[in-house]
Amino acid sequence: MSDERRRGAAESFEIEAYLPYRLGLVAHRLGLSAARDYFSRFGIGLREWLVLTVLGRGGPQTAQAIVGRAALDKATVSRAIAVLADRGLVERGGDPADARRQPVALSESGRLVFEALLPQARARAARLVAALDDDERARLDGILAKLLAATDAMLADDERSGARSRARKRRD
Repeated sequence: MSDERRRGAAESFEIEAYLPYRLGLVAHRLGLSAARDYFSRFGIGLREWLVLTVLGRGGPQTAQAIVGRAALDKATVSRAIAVLADRGLVERGGDPADARRQPVALSESGRLVFEALLPQARARAARLVAALDDDERARLDGILAKLLAATDAMLADDERSGARSRARKRRD
């Protein structure tokens, strides 16, 4: 591809209109607001909040199960669990030799923090969707469900095509 053609393609691409960018921007800004609030009130970050929420809703589970439910990578979940354990908000059980098999559960303090966080999380979500009328909220719910299904299908296609293993080889 010529330099001129590359420049033309780049100039015609408007990131501000690119849906993945816009969705990411909304998520980032919402997360930034939440992280500031959770840290100032409870001394925890957004990732710790996600782990607390997964445990608060689903009960004790392994780090690997939390990875799947919280849509975070293993290292991030491991660090969040360590922070929460150091703060006395979660307890680990099971096999101390293999952290992957240790069920993690909210401690009593963790349950209290989780319950105190819920009203703020709900208020933040309500404030965000207050910009929409009832019809727009219903349409947004339907659209998001379709987009989540589409991304699940994309990930499954990637898995089948071996894109993940090719990406790993490139990193090595």
